[in-house]
Amino acid sequence: MSSQTGPRIFRMDEELVEDYIGKKYWYYIKSFTDMNRKQSKLSWNFAAFLFGVMWLAYRKMYRHAVAFAFLKVVIVGVLVYRQLHEHSTDWFLLAIVGVIFATHLIIGALGNQFYMVHVYRNVKILAYTPVSREAQVTGAEKTGQTSLLSSVLALLALAVVSMALLIVVDAIEDRIEEAQPVGVEPRSYYSPVDIVSRSTIEGDGRTVGEVLENQFMFGQWNTNDLEGVTEEVVYNGTLLQRDEIYEVTLVFEVNPHAYQAVMSEVLVDGYLLTGDEAWNLLNNLFK
Repeated sequence: MSSQTGPRIFRMDEELVEDYIGKKYWYYIKSFTDMNRKQSKLSWNFAAFLFGVMWLAYRKMYRHAVAFAFLKVVIVGVLVYRQLHEHSTDWFLLAIVGVIFATHLIIGALGNQFYMVHVYRNVKILAYTPVSREAQVTGAEKTGQTSLLSSVLALLALAVVSMALLIVVDAIEDRIEEAQPVGVEPRSYYSPVDIVSRSTIEGDGRTVGEVLENQFMFGQWNTNDLEGVTEEVVYNGTLLQRDEIYEVTLVFEVNPHAYQAVMSEVLVDGYLLTGDEAWNLLNNLFK
């Protein structure tokens, strides 16, 4: 007579689950039960939201802790890279806070789901391990429950990263101040036209705006958006020289984040001057 053995059906060992969870056992069992009943992965955990990666480490979910910490570092690294090129800390600091809040929000909403999968997977492994019951219980208590040391180490790691971010932000602010034109007070915010007009002439003290106002009649400033981080500032004015009237256009490319302006074109009556022609005209204007 032949017999067939069906697949072994695993029934969760609740005693091992209790030994594995340790503190707050009834809270987590209630959360697990509610999620299974509602067939939902969402279950709010305020401690997980408040402490984030530290909570994951405290509950010995090291893979999750490393994954979220790595995600933070990558996103923050991208933000730092962009800010080093755009020279502005305004939205950078807001973005950092947003990244931290978003990761904590995810951990707070999905932390119990992460922990349920973590607990049941490891308890199942322990239950199938061919050792004595005492050894299974010892294994559950040792590999599960909580670890204050891991939480502290996670806190120290976050503190090191935070210090590094503060150093980077300080370096960015220094670069902003160094990049500002002479005469512009540090950490002031100006329009592209202001950046050009308030810039002072080296060794002179006069601003570009003052010189143009004295040299030209009917002066007018305009701006045009360019691709990337730069903007175009255009000055149009009427120049009277030797009883001759000329319509002059000065074109500047401005990086408003770095407070930098470079003159790119000079036109007279619609004619684009060559480098030497532009130099001679500007030399006469700004002498």
